[in-house]
Amino acid sequence: MPRLVLTTLPGIERLAQREAALHDLHAEILTDGVLLIEEASWEAYVRLAYEARTLTQVFPLLARLTMQDDLAFVDDDVLAHVKRAGSVRITRVHGLKAYEREVAQTFLQHIQLPVSLHEPAVHLGFAQLEDAFLIGPLLHPFNLCKRHYRLYTVPNTPSSCLAASLLHLDRVTHDERVADLIGYDGTFILEYAAYAKNLPVRHDTREPVSTAYKQTLPAYEPRIRDTPLSIFYADKQPNHVYRARQNARLLGVEREITFTKLSLEWLELKLQEDYYTIFIGRLPGPSQRFKEKHYARLLDDYFRLAAIALTREGRILLLTPEERLLEEHASAHGFTRRGSLRITRGDSILHASLFTRQHDG
Repeated sequence: MPRLVLTTLPGIERLAQREAALHDLHAEILTDGVLLIEEASWEAYVRLAYEARTLTQVFPLLARLTMQDDLAFVDDDVLAHVKRAGSVRITRVHGLKAYEREVAQTFLQHIQLPVSLHEPAVHLGFAQLEDAFLIGPLLHPFNLCKRHYRLYTVPNTPSSCLAASLLHLDRVTHDERVADLIGYDGTFILEYAAYAKNLPVRHDTREPVSTAYKQTLPAYEPRIRDTPLSIFYADKQPNHVYRARQNARLLGVEREITFTKLSLEWLELKLQEDYYTIFIGRLPGPSQRFKEKHYARLLDDYFRLAAIALTREGRILLLTPEERLLEEHASAHGFTRRGSLRITRGDSILHASLFTRQHDG
């Protein structure tokens, strides 16, 4: 049974762990953005490669290459799969930049398989540790965070993986009533929709796949749920609403989402009282153009609407660049923070937060 290497965005490793647990798999965090499952079936590997929404890549561990160019193959079964498939190609994956050419040349000298740059049977991915590279065959030679249904983007919207990771701050089910009040390009609601229906991360055919390698593995059988969606999307920018609609159409869920072009202060007219179970999304932080007083008003409006529209057991899943004033405004409207995660992305910091109502007693 292979060991599986998982790569994700640095900062959301714990949430990727929780997603792996939903597949009955225990993932150990090795370093920033890299996790390892010590024992998994080939069926579990294929399913993760199609369904894991917080991962950038997943591959069975084939070899370990140290910074001193010492290479050791660690799994004969994985090597047999690769050799049965035939030719190989090195693919750029998380963690491989400065050393890419040297690692590729060293590895290819050892594996003794033909190299094909145009139609390789197997694409090989890498994950970088402090002192070594982990190497393995990829089922899909592209970043799993780049969803096929997110073609119409809006600046400053988080990646699909980051949006999907918010769902693992709490035990989100497949029949939630969800609202995003500042929806941008619809990333958050679409990640929930895909999760609720268990849609594959990649189910289009426009991207190449490692066909010969796939033929040596168990076939993937989608377990798509016919779950009816109850999703409300709002944004005050017409171009944001347009882009969110187009993305929803690509995913095939446009007719199951209510789209509204309104700013926060007017949304009370549209939201159903005591109805939604989740508010999800990203709030902007104060900036030169968005002054502190405007930020404070936005927080007050947001939590005021949450107090009106969420059920007694409803919760808020938020991604924010700022923590200041969050708890103050949440508490003023009867909410308390039950969980949080600090996510560092280069020089920027984001805060993922879970809020629930302050119940008496």
